[in-house]
Amino acid sequence: VSIRMEGNINLYSYNFICSSPGHSDFGATGMSSSDTPTEVFILKKKNSEEFIEVRKRKKIFRSLILELIKDKPEILKEINIDESTIKDLIPIIQKYNSK
Repeated sequence: VSIRMEGNINLYSYNFICSSPGHSDFGATGMSSSDTPTEVFILKKKNSEEFIEVRKRKKIFRSLILELIKDKPEILKEINIDESTIKDLIPIIQKYNSK
C-alpha cells in the first residue's frame, strides 16, 4: 500500500493481480499473459479510524463522494457529481484538501 495524497482525506492505493481462472502458464515475470494488474484506492478522513475502499461502479462511487464531501458542500459547485467517475477521484480529493 502506498500513500498517494495526504491531507484532510488521505488517499492510498495498492495494486493486485487479477488472474483468469484456469490459467497457469506463468512466464518469466511470474504472471500469466491473461493476468491483469488492478489499482485499488482507499480513502481515510483525518479524524476517522475508518478506511473506505473506492468502488468503480458509477452509482456507488458518486454515493461515496457525496458522503465524503458533505461537510464541504461548496465543492459540489465545482464538480459535476453526476458525471464523476473514478478518473475524477484525485482532483476531487485535491479540492477537498485545499479548502
